[in-house]
Amino acid sequence: VILGGGRQAFLTDVTQTPEDPIDSWGCVREDGRNLIEDYRLDKQRRGLRAAVVNNNLELNSLNLNNTDYLLGLFANTHLKYEHERDTGPNGTPSLSQLVEAAVTVLRKNEKGFFLMVEGGNISMAHFRGRAKKAIMETLAFEQAVMKAMEMTNEEETLIIVTSDHAFTLNINGYQRRGQSIFGKVNIS
Repeated sequence: VILGGGRQAFLTDVTQTPEDPIDSWGCVREDGRNLIEDYRLDKQRRGLRAAVVNNNLELNSLNLNNTDYLLGLFANTHLKYEHERDTGPNGTPSLSQLVEAAVTVLRKNEKGFFLMVEGGNISMAHFRGRAKKAIMETLAFEQAVMKAMEMTNEEETLIIVTSDHAFTLNINGYQRRGQSIFGKVNIS
């Protein structure tokens, strides 16, 4: 199961839109290959039950119980922040929806499974000094962990939550008591 962003690394001729730009700093294919089609053809040739999805509608329409291999690429680069994502049919699933899909597919394996989930937008928000986005992304990640806990047996499951590095959250200025920390502050 592979779910997330990064479509531009799978295609040579990726299309960008204002809502789904190409990241000039990101990986760009120059070898003419379409790894999405390679994935699809490989699974088809081997007679495996596989699916490729690109949005909420396709993921929600898929019978995950009849899917053993799942590739979902929902953005050319990074996924949108949780509170900025399009939740409609052509939009992007939440992190907890991606976890639900992944666990549904993976738990059919009698030998068990390993699932790695990254809440990468937490770091992205911190790098850009966006406190509210960092907090909202942390809450979205918490929902994803809760979904994983809900769908698995705690007697047979080890869930580890860690980070690759730490950030601090500074709230600067002299805002009045009771002032929201999520917007611009008035002069005190």
